[in-house]
Amino acid sequence: MDPSFSASGKVITTGAKVGDDDELVVWFYGNGPNAVGVASGLLDRRTGTVRHLETNFGPGHTDAHATQGGFLMVAQLDDRNGGVLDYGLFVGSPGRIVGQVGGKGAAFQAHRLSWNVNEHFVVFWATHPGSPIPADSGSYTASQGATRFIAYGRGGDQLASSDDMPVHRADTWLNREDAPQLGDTIQTGVPLAGGGTLVFWFVGGTAESSVILKAGRLVDGKRTALKDLGVYQQPPGENGFYHGWEDLAGPAGTHIMVGTYAGAAAKVEAGAPGAGVKSGYGRWGQTAAVAYDENGKVVGAFSK
Repeated sequence: MDPSFSASGKVITTGAKVGDDDELVVWFYGNGPNAVGVASGLLDRRTGTVRHLETNFGPGHTDAHATQGGFLMVAQLDDRNGGVLDYGLFVGSPGRIVGQVGGKGAAFQAHRLSWNVNEHFVVFWATHPGSPIPADSGSYTASQGATRFIAYGRGGDQLASSDDMPVHRADTWLNREDAPQLGDTIQTGVPLAGGGTLVFWFVGGTAESSVILKAGRLVDGKRTALKDLGVYQQPPGENGFYHGWEDLAGPAGTHIMVGTYAGAAAKVEAGAPGAGVKSGYGRWGQTAAVAYDENGKVVGAFSK
């Protein structure tokens, strides 16, 4: 597992496949002995790294010692295999949890696993045919096309339903992050710590209202991502500098400072007093990224 990964108790590995190599994992984390939150991510089974999904149900929402509470969270993502993956958290003692898309049609059984710290915290999930709810910032209920879940007790009595539970897409960011590249790769020629040179590129689908700026390493023609530098409206809604500065590691202890600018500037200058600090710029589309190399040259400014 990724060394930066932090969890209270055991991570719940669902076995639910997303794409070719990823698996849904869910974990709990605490902020003191009584407050618990739940988060989720996609585990790359080849590398052990985890990319977070947008289901952070933070500490303070739920008592870690609770024994009942019903459905507390339901989320959904595209399983990237032609189906839908729903999952969530139920607090109680369900004998089974059943789902129906929009509360209609054929019912399907959800898988369940309990948190090893408190068995009443039950993570459930189900992969089924269908189309996901929209990948936007909105939440949807069963009456709006989200999956409706019903929990039944061990005696067959209905414990709770998720009828009014707001459901949202947990993979909006990851889908944008994995979207096709837009425009050309900006090759700066700036050397990085650990070898290779600094490059920038944007990703996002043609229907997206925003794009992600990525910084990466280029070695012998092979590009790997280093860091996401921010989300930008496409096209930009206003001019100006965005997101402050990012600090990337250059060789021999030097720093590469990266900023972004949107607008019709003909030139972007940046720098600081001192030997070896210079500036320069380059363009792409409608936004700007500026980075210093070890000789002081600033790279990556974009403008209309």
